[in-house]
Amino acid sequence: MRENDIHTKAGILLHDANQRYTQGRKRLIATLYRSGRPVSIHQILDLEPDLPQSSIYRNLDALEQSKVIDRIALKSGIYYELSESFLGHHHHMVCLSCDTVIDVELSATDEGIVDRILDNTSRIHNFVPTHHILDIQGFCEPCISQIESETSSGDEKL
Repeated sequence: MRENDIHTKAGILLHDANQRYTQGRKRLIATLYRSGRPVSIHQILDLEPDLPQSSIYRNLDALEQSKVIDRIALKSGIYYELSESFLGHHHHMVCLSCDTVIDVELSATDEGIVDRILDNTSRIHNFVPTHHILDIQGFCEPCISQIESETSSGDEKL
C-alpha cells in the first residue's frame, strides 16, 4: 500500500470514529509506515524529535481506538505498528536480547495449519476465537552471533 493510500484509509477510519486527522496524527502514521516495523514510543521520538511526547501518547491512543494502529505489548515494552487492515495478517518474531520485532507473514498453507490447530484447541475448551496473535520469541541472528562469540571460549552455546 502506498503512503498516500495509507493516509486516505487512516482518514476514513478516524472520521468513522469521530476523530480528526490532525497533522500530528499524519506524522505519526507516516513514521510508522516508513519505519516498516513495530516501534516503541522512544523510537518514534528518535525519528520525530520535535513531536511532544504527551501528544504522541494521546495520538497513539486515538489511533488505536480508531483501528488505525495496533499496540504490541511485550515484556520489553509497548510497540506500535499500522493495523492489519493496512499491513495484512501477520505475526512477529521478538528477539529477547535486543528487543527487535520482525514482522512475519506465513504462507496460506501454514496459516491454515495454525488456524486449524487454534480452532481445535478452542473447540476443546468451548471457546469462540475471533482472531489470533502469534509472537515467536527467541534470538535474532546478530544476537546469536554475539552470544556465540562471547561463549566461544567455553562449551556453553545457545
